[in-house]
Amino acid sequence: MKKNIVSICLIIFVLTFGIPVLPVNGGQGASVVLHQTGLNVTGGSGTVTLSLRIVGPDGLVVCDLSSDGGTLAWSASGMPDGQYSYEVRQGVAPKRVRSEEQSGGLGETVAPASISSGGFLLQGGSLVLQEREGAGIFQSISAGVSCALAAMGDFLVTPAYADVVHADDVIITGSECVGFDCLIDGTENFGFDTVRLKENNNQIHFDDTSLTVGFPANDWRILINDTTSGGASYFSVEDSTAAKRPFTIEAGAATNSLYIKDSRVGMGTSVPVLKLHMVQGDTPAVRLDQDASGGWTPQVWDVAGNESNFFVRDTTGGSKLPFRIQPGTPTNTVTLRSSGFVGIGTWAPTHTLHVVGDALITGNLELGSSRSLKKDIRFLETIDASAALAALEPVRFHYKTSPDEESLGFIAEDVPDLIATKSRKTLSTMDVVAVLTKVVQEQQATIARLENSVNQLEKKVLR
Repeated sequence: MKKNIVSICLIIFVLTFGIPVLPVNGGQGASVVLHQTGLNVTGGSGTVTLSLRIVGPDGLVVCDLSSDGGTLAWSASGMPDGQYSYEVRQGVAPKRVRSEEQSGGLGETVAPASISSGGFLLQGGSLVLQEREGAGIFQSISAGVSCALAAMGDFLVTPAYADVVHADDVIITGSECVGFDCLIDGTENFGFDTVRLKENNNQIHFDDTSLTVGFPANDWRILINDTTSGGASYFSVEDSTAAKRPFTIEAGAATNSLYIKDSRVGMGTSVPVLKLHMVQGDTPAVRLDQDASGGWTPQVWDVAGNESNFFVRDTTGGSKLPFRIQPGTPTNTVTLRSSGFVGIGTWAPTHTLHVVGDALITGNLELGSSRSLKKDIRFLETIDASAALAALEPVRFHYKTSPDEESLGFIAEDVPDLIATKSRKTLSTMDVVAVLTKVVQEQQATIARLENSVNQLEKKVLR
């Protein structure tokens, strides 16, 4: 009878304070308490980061809270009725700052985040907390123990059930139904089902009892739906030994949400063309969501595309779009080569920045002009610069890519050797600027000398 008394106490506690959801990692994880007006999340020992995310019935995030391990609370006030899902992440690594050397990598290995999830039903602005009939704390009652027996003393009622043991193989040539709600007397209609589990709590437990050292002994479960009223409906695979659920399909998931064909995976399609093929009616996207569980500052990026552009979105930074490509952009508009060269309009850049076609520069352009980047530095002689300038032949022309717009410039194959590139297909603007600068400097020096001579002559005349 102790079990019944405990059950009754739990019923009173649930109706008064809410339903506690136990931690899922051996008692060290975060605990979630559901109550009529919302839910509270408390971190376990060693918690340094805690986050709570809740998705509403329309699939949108209605709560995204985080703390340095302190309790998180969410109120359902003003929220629409419907089915909600939540996810709690608990981090046990200290907050870290990624060094410049780590910026492109994963950093050091840390303990993975503890993750727990669940769902609840919101009706009339309140969470529905009643536990499903026959589940959890009500199981002793549904097993045939009357509440009235609680006042009869301190004893335990054990139903007189006898196990059926077969010491040989069992072969069933028909269908099999397992569960309290299976119909008897031949009235169960199996249809095409070979095995049916039928009651209000359906689970399959794979209990590996291997005792020999070195043999695998992990336990697994297949879980069907939450046991509480308002909980989520799903098909889930549980790693029972580690108390984790690596795979879950929620009820109502769209057809072909995940479709594996040969070595290809389709998301939203049963005919994937590439290794991963995503199909969606409006802006298919991938979200890269770094939470605080690893100790790093949270950051969210989206990579997406639609009929307007392919883009990278800095979701955390105000949904800015720092990188965009419009459909129809020409091949080799921007190219990055293993040499470190960047090409614009070319796949074969020969300089740090190589532009083919018109280049309109507005604002400041910082070029790699540091002495530390160069060797064999020599002064440009005036005679060489003057000769190169005299050999330049400015021309008027139209680029084939812009036939309606006239441009001014030079022909790379015709320029003097001093400013010609190795391929003689392109020109370096800075080479031309250097030649002009040297010639102009010499001309300015000549003008200064002439002005000085003129001043001397004027003084002599005035005497």
